[in-house]
Amino acid sequence: GVIENMSGFVCPKCQTETQIFPATTGGGEKLCQEMAVRFLGKLPLDPALMKCCEDGRPYLAGIHSHEDEDDLKAAIKAESAGQRALRRVVQDLKRELDDAVIAK
Repeated sequence: GVIENMSGFVCPKCQTETQIFPATTGGGEKLCQEMAVRFLGKLPLDPALMKCCEDGRPYLAGIHSHEDEDDLKAAIKAESAGQRALRRVVQDLKRELDDAVIAK
């Protein structure tokens, strides 16, 4: 899945959203359609996120307040569950292939 980063800037004073980097090719949603992967959401430019990255602190650990936080956490959990399931399938296939090679 894809999370579109830097998808706009919300002014902390007036709450106006500005597209600083407007999508010229359709953005993350179009990319996901072309690649047949899930679009998980958008992250705006967020000074709190940048500060967390610079300080090596986790963004979702309750050190900020962001209206999309619950949606982002849900998307991360869903994607993590999908990745775990895919990893199990790959591991099972690898075991089957290893067993087939050993049987020869």
